[in-house]
Amino acid sequence: MKILVTTSDNYVHLIEPHHLLLNKYWPGNEIVYLGFSSENVPKLPDNCSFVSLGNQDDFGREWTTPLIPYIESIEDEYFVVTVEDMMLTGEVDLDKMKLLEDEIKSGNASKAILDSHLRDKCEPYKPGLIKMKQRAQWRTTLHPSIWRKDYFQKYLKPHWSAWQFEEDNFFESYHDGANVILLEGPDNIFKAMNVYRKGEAIPRWKLPRPYGCDTPVSDEDVNLVLKYIEEKDKPKRKKLHIRPLIEGMDYEEQNPN
Repeated sequence: MKILVTTSDNYVHLIEPHHLLLNKYWPGNEIVYLGFSSENVPKLPDNCSFVSLGNQDDFGREWTTPLIPYIESIEDEYFVVTVEDMMLTGEVDLDKMKLLEDEIKSGNASKAILDSHLRDKCEPYKPGLIKMKQRAQWRTTLHPSIWRKDYFQKYLKPHWSAWQFEEDNFFESYHDGANVILLEGPDNIFKAMNVYRKGEAIPRWKLPRPYGCDTPVSDEDVNLVLKYIEEKDKPKRKKLHIRPLIEGMDYEEQNPN
């Protein structure tokens, strides 16, 4: 499957740990990083590529405008859309992923969300699957998801930031007739670590989830990501004090307080 990863000049340092973790836990995909300047893009493995969408200064905070011509140009009927600071930190269940992908491929569903954060806004769909209610908020969430191309394009309005894409499509996505599906149950098929929140990198000790994840993550993966953050932010960022991590425990239970 093709995975489209949007990035920017400010976060190009995350491309390397992102593809290392993505290939570690979900190998065999075609990964395309969609950014701007290629000057600082690292050497990529054979299954990864970088596409420049133009000069970042020409777009400011606009997320949708540079994406529109690229999405129009590709022939894929569906693809994963995610962002570079959502790091995969656990094995992907390929059987469950196929269950979601088959629904997208057949056209029965227009979007498959790869985590469970919106399951309280869902209703039964098919065995093992649920779907978002037609009047549910956040149907256009940018959490890692499989999108049918036509459905993604429908909401890809010019001159919007990523936040506007999610929020301003609230009402338009109500009762649009599309099936937006998730796996049944609380488990995330795409176990992600949200590396930056409002520009602040992990660890964010004042928050309930300092590592930006609600599923277990290994200290090896955390330290990999921290290495690239520290290299990027030197010398303005002091060396991070990495508190002991308990592998296999949810990080909401490890808030140091």
